[in-house]
Amino acid sequence: MQEMLVPGASAAGWAGALCTAAAYGLVSRRRVEPDSRLFQAMNILGGALLAVSAAASGAWPSVTSNFVWILIGFHALVGMHRLPRAARTWCAGRFPRRRAAARGATGAAALVETGAAARVADGHPNVVADEVI
Repeated sequence: MQEMLVPGASAAGWAGALCTAAAYGLVSRRRVEPDSRLFQAMNILGGALLAVSAAASGAWPSVTSNFVWILIGFHALVGMHRLPRAARTWCAGRFPRRRAAARGATGAAALVETGAAARVADGHPNVVADEVI
């Protein structure tokens, strides 16, 4: 029985590592919002699978840190359930936009917003922006 537990725990650990890495990658690539249920669920699942693997190996500090990881995920999910979506968004838009410097017709530097919804600023095709600040 013990011989079958180790490969299963190892597979759970690999699946947990992939799950948490995928969650981080999706947020980093702005495919998933950090305050989404999907992101939190992926972290909870990944932490649980990693904890199973760590417990089977006797790595108790890792079990403890993954347990804390799971608690943080559950706390976030409970908070999402209690607050409406508008109150829990962490920025005015879906994600903060990158800012870049651009020069207008006068040669003065201006900060502009770049992103998927960009438009030509001030009628100049070389200055693409949501708005000139």
